[in-house]
Amino acid sequence: MQKNMVQIVREFQIDGNLIHVESYGTGHINDTFLVACNKDKHTIRYTLQRINHSIFKSPPDVMKNIGRVTDHIRCKLQQAGLTNTTRHVLTVIPTHNDEGCYRDNEGNYWRIYNFIDRTRTYDVLDTPTQAYKAARAFGRFQKYLVDLPAPH
Repeated sequence: MQKNMVQIVREFQIDGNLIHVESYGTGHINDTFLVACNKDKHTIRYTLQRINHSIFKSPPDVMKNIGRVTDHIRCKLQQAGLTNTTRHVLTVIPTHNDEGCYRDNEGNYWRIYNFIDRTRTYDVLDTPTQAYKAARAFGRFQKYLVDLPAPH
């Protein structure tokens, strides 16, 4: 494991002791890594991403918006009686400074989310059923955000 990856992960409020960081997925915009930690003989996994700041010109603002959106959706889910929201909405892991992302010495921005087990992403849809499920999920996402207040 590269020394700088260990330093980056340590900037965040993760649970457990870091075991490893490895490249993960096939993303086209951000570089994605799987982080594994050990806590009380259990493995806790996280998704670490290097945010492409050529595409996203202000990663801290992007993360503030993601925080606003995910907090709003989490609140809606809890109001609807859902107690375990971790499979239904991203959980941003803050830095030790309570920021949504960390900027390293090279000017790269990093973020960490809880890893959501037993999920799959698709670069290309293979079936009409996959397209239907994606559209249905996007519709639910829009429904949860219909009353999201404008940013301050």
